[in-house]
Amino acid sequence: MERSLAQERLFATLSSLFGLLALVLVTVGLYGVMAYSMSRRVREIGVRMALGAGKSNIISLVMSHGMNVVLIGLTLGWIGAFGLVRIVESRLYGITTNDPLVLASVSLLRFRLALRARPANLF
Repeated sequence: MERSLAQERLFATLSSLFGLLALVLVTVGLYGVMAYSMSRRVREIGVRMALGAGKSNIISLVMSHGMNVVLIGLTLGWIGAFGLVRIVESRLYGITTNDPLVLASVSLLRFRLALRARPANLF
């Protein structure tokens, strides 16, 4: 029985490890994109603050840009997930095509990361 399930266990373990690696890469990439985007807009933000924009206005500007990036990424990720889940479903036992718990948890994790991704030297 052990030998008959060895290939499935290996595939499940490798899939999990690659999923975690992808999560780390997305986290670092999102933070990098947000930090780069905000570093390019430092002068604009400085001008807005000089003209009287409050801290809350600047934060909402930064966060709206970040949320747009996250929403586009999540939309593309969901499309990719629904397209590729058929392959994974045929290889792993107990994986459903529409797992709302996984999609919701990944989406919430991305939003939480985006909320923390503003550069520390902005304020």
